[in-house]
Amino acid sequence: MNRAFLFLFLLACSASIGAATPQGTAFTYQGRLEQSGAPAAGNFDFAFKLFDALSGGTQIGATVTKSAVAVDQGVFTVVLDFGIVAFDGNTRFIQVQVGTTTLLPRTQITSTPYANTALTSLDAGMAQSVGLRGATNTLIVPDTEVGIGTGADPPTWMSVAIGADGLPIVAYYAIPAQDLRVALCHDPVCDSASVVTLDSGGDVGDFNAIAIGADERPMISYYDRTNGDLKFARCADPQCTSAAISTLDTLGDTGQFTSITATNGGVSGLEANKNGPLIAYYDATNKNLRYIQCPDVECASPVGTALDSTGDVGQWTSIAWDGVRPQIAYQDVTNKRLKLAFCSAVDCSSVTIRTLDSTANGGFAASLALTPSGRALVVHNRFDGTSANDIAIVRCNAGASSATYCDAPVVSPVFVSFSSGQRTPQLLLRNGTTPLIWDGQFRAAGCDDVTCAAISARYTVTGINTTLTATHSSSVIGADGLPLLIVQGGSLDGTPRGLKGIHCASPSCRSYGRER
Repeated sequence: MNRAFLFLFLLACSASIGAATPQGTAFTYQGRLEQSGAPAAGNFDFAFKLFDALSGGTQIGATVTKSAVAVDQGVFTVVLDFGIVAFDGNTRFIQVQVGTTTLLPRTQITSTPYANTALTSLDAGMAQSVGLRGATNTLIVPDTEVGIGTGADPPTWMSVAIGADGLPIVAYYAIPAQDLRVALCHDPVCDSASVVTLDSGGDVGDFNAIAIGADERPMISYYDRTNGDLKFARCADPQCTSAAISTLDTLGDTGQFTSITATNGGVSGLEANKNGPLIAYYDATNKNLRYIQCPDVECASPVGTALDSTGDVGQWTSIAWDGVRPQIAYQDVTNKRLKLAFCSAVDCSSVTIRTLDSTANGGFAASLALTPSGRALVVHNRFDGTSANDIAIVRCNAGASSATYCDAPVVSPVFVSFSSGQRTPQLLLRNGTTPLIWDGQFRAAGCDDVTCAAISARYTVTGINTTLTATHSSSVIGADGLPLLIVQGGSLDGTPRGLKGIHCASPSCRSYGRER
């Protein structure tokens, strides 16, 4: 394909531009495409990337893909959203790929998207409050028929990821049906969603975890309570309108507290579509931390391996892939301590175990994230079952390839002395670097830098009912650069039923105009 020329046309998508009025982060891109010297016609697949330089440079945000875009007499129009962090006042260039052909040179983006700079400024406390929709945190209710778990019912569980189309997908365990379901959000805020039941074969879906595979299809690990097995759902398409279901491990009662991560082409010597997910989970029969490296995206014929078998270990797993090795945070149930397992390679034939926090009653609800250099940051709940209830963050020392990696971790309190009730905290990296810690209920804390060496801001997430009692939580940074916080079994709006959440109005989850 040859391109004679490509021009850019930008429009604000929500309201007219004003000095004090923040806009949404989406904008309209209109271009003209020529093929063999004539205006192109038909449907074409596009991919759009944002850079900080005309050539080379660093990509800003995620790649936005648009499939089967109609091109009429050479003209096409798409809506793009690179998120709130993309336009910070610096020059930006857009690179367009049509099919497998990259169109050069990149096109400079000017004027209109920089109205979005006000969003970041407001989040930093540099402007006054505003009254536009999107200026406050938004309550969402993807499914109103999910019970909170009462009596003999097990606690509810959910996980969330951003799909290839930029829209959230929430996997969850539906009570009282005891099914695995997904809520397919219709927009980045998740104002509404379509609900699909993926597995209803017995009591299934608890302890689920979701990730997006190399082929852009969601993958879900979860527990089959009826048979005591670890199961796996691979969605049939990026929208997860259905899924192929398989059983991965049948060793006794196994498959609780699952976590999953995608390698997506990051394993040396393997094609991208052969890079299967990595799964950590708890073997309740042998009380071990177990791990599976799926040989491909279908996870056909996987082999489970026990990584830690000293005492009762392996609940509350959280796994991440640093490009060389998996790292897994989890609870030592016997001693109530937070631990980290990190492997020398993807097969985990060699594993090192560290105790991250030796404070009593720790390791509950571990949430792991990796800094750009691959160092682990972990938040967890220290809870004695009654009144002592804290959340702490652990920062690993040295590099992940060092022999002294994480042998002297630094532990810092985040929230202390909750009145009651176990928390399931979440750790998110804003801009992929700066941690945001959510307590799983109605408070958040923003770290000052990538290492979270200091926390200068702790605050209430406005829009959440402070009487919330949640059994589990999950979170993700959306395609718009804003956190999406999900709870199940709580009362975000004062009612006890439903899968609910908050789409944050700013990267810190503060409503605009609040003091920092």
